[in-house]
Amino acid sequence: MRSFRSFFSTVLRKARADPEALVAVLQGLWPHLTGEEISAHSRPVSLRQSTLVVEVASMRWTRELAGLEPMLVEKINRFWDDKLIDRIEFRRRLSQ
Repeated sequence: MRSFRSFFSTVLRKARADPEALVAVLQGLWPHLTGEEISAHSRPVSLRQSTLVVEVASMRWTRELAGLEPMLVEKINRFWDDKLIDRIEFRRRLSQ
């Protein structure tokens, strides 16, 4: 029987080939990757080349997360065990 880590590594590799699937996986992992407070105010919505686009609840959170971008990029790439993204673009959510 395959280990969970082996199975999950396969899922991550396959998701990387499909940007929509990749964003869906990131949405599911977002609370784990960012913590409950950040994930309550933001969510990944798309991936363009190596830029992750994240919708944010307010300008305050946009500024806060922009300051955390290097740490978040590193954490996501470390979790993926690969260089998945180079940067994160934070956009204010137009509707709540």
